[in-house]
Amino acid sequence: GQSRRRRDRPKATESAHLAPLNPRILQRHSCITMAKGKGAISPPLPPDGGLFLATLFTVIFVFSPLYMLLSLILLCYAPCRLTSYLFAAPWIVSALLPPVKLYDTLRTPFMAGLCNYFRYREIQETSDEEILQMADKRPVIIVQMPHGVIAFGGICGAVYPGRHKGIMPRFPTAVASILTKLPLLKHTMGIFGLIEASKPSLERRLKKGGSFVLYTGGIAELFLCTPEEEKLFLMQRKGFIKLALRSNAEVVPVFLFGNTEVLHAFKHPVLEQLSRSLQMSMTWIWGRWGLPVPLQKQIVYCRGSPIGLPHIPKPTEEDVNKWHAVFCDEVRRLFEEYKGKTDYGHKSLVFV
Repeated sequence: GQSRRRRDRPKATESAHLAPLNPRILQRHSCITMAKGKGAISPPLPPDGGLFLATLFTVIFVFSPLYMLLSLILLCYAPCRLTSYLFAAPWIVSALLPPVKLYDTLRTPFMAGLCNYFRYREIQETSDEEILQMADKRPVIIVQMPHGVIAFGGICGAVYPGRHKGIMPRFPTAVASILTKLPLLKHTMGIFGLIEASKPSLERRLKKGGSFVLYTGGIAELFLCTPEEEKLFLMQRKGFIKLALRSNAEVVPVFLFGNTEVLHAFKHPVLEQLSRSLQMSMTWIWGRWGLPVPLQKQIVYCRGSPIGLPHIPKPTEEDVNKWHAVFCDEVRRLFEEYKGKTDYGHKSLVFV
């Protein structure tokens, strides 16, 4: 079983070219080069709009909860003043309107500036086309890690010009329910297509044959990683394996090198407990110049092979532990095999 999968594992390609790239994108972002029919990220270019976009996402992520709190205080303190409602207007409008998926907007040269800024590239053992073919036959769960402060690796993967246009609509990202409800945040992150990461929500999607992207570590990993170690909050996260076994879903691991390097967070046990309870960051975040401006560090999206999960309608604890161990082995293999092709060859991997 496992040894056979390793023998049959396809050779990884860097940024496999699966869909025709828009010539205007190629002209505007010449970091996309063609070599033997495959796209690859060449040396970084000036950041274009990447710095602006990365900072915008970070500022909204950090300050939207504070802005909402200040708006509520102002409305309670001065409910009859027009200025109170003007200050709170963006929050009120966002609270009333549902989020909108903007897949076409994600595939624009302006959004691709994020890939330039983070010197983003991909290593794929399983191509987008193969992922879509799998999803035609059974649900697929793409499990990405580590999470980092903000998952810029996943965001870059969504706006990457070489991404197959069929991936985003079929693979929404499962997130904490607060991100699908909190005003401003739900519209900022909602453009990528989100679903709640609750068990009932994921079960419903899998029963319909739907696939999704999942971050197993979530907010817990924000307080774990260091410049020398990538710590994955994985040993206690076995529910996704049980869910996949019961639902006849396949699991594909993705390691996001650099995802924990672009932003730093102030770490304290009280703030960690508060953040995990609220399922969102409740600590100070900084990057360049001590501000919420992401550092221009390399991000590499490394997608492995499917782990070959069987369909077990009623998996035992032994079944879950066995396939969870297989998944952990694949994650470690991905990390050790490809870290030398990134800026993070000095790092070690720890499962927590």
